[in-house]
Amino acid sequence: MKTFNKQPPKWAITALVAGISGVFCWFVILPMQQAIGDLHNRLEEQRAFVLEGERLRTELVSKERELDRTRKFTEGWSQRSPDQGAISSTLGNITSLAKHNQLAILRFEPNDVEQLESLYRSTTELKVEGELQQIRAFLYDVESISATVWAANISLRKASSTSDAIECDIRLTLFADNHDFSD
Repeated sequence: MKTFNKQPPKWAITALVAGISGVFCWFVILPMQQAIGDLHNRLEEQRAFVLEGERLRTELVSKERELDRTRKFTEGWSQRSPDQGAISSTLGNITSLAKHNQLAILRFEPNDVEQLESLYRSTTELKVEGELQQIRAFLYDVESISATVWAANISLRKASSTSDAIECDIRLTLFADNHDFSD
């Protein structure tokens, strides 16, 4: 009698195991690797977001400190600066300083007060004559005034060929606080 070997051939079992492994890899492992790659990408994006947030937080703290310093400076300037009415008294102080330094005032032309957003500005054309030391002392005194005064366009020239006197043309800009302006 013939007996049939009821065991499948070894190659069939190997092929079946290889097929199951292939199907398992194709339908389970590859999608899991794709999902892991997607999670890795999301993790990197979130890491970058957190790092950017830390950088922005540091920058924000720095800007807040700068804003506080600016506010303190502005408040201090507002408390120290004169108001619009003090511009005329400052101009009077400037003429007194010129006389105190024994300078001859040849021209004194204050312009209209210009209202800017948060302050007032007035320019004055001034021409004085005297010795160099007197002019230097006058300019020093003008810069020492508590009001905010800018001396610009200063030009010096000999007054005449026969004298030692010097003429000095100065454009002064005075600033005053606009107390009506509010943030």
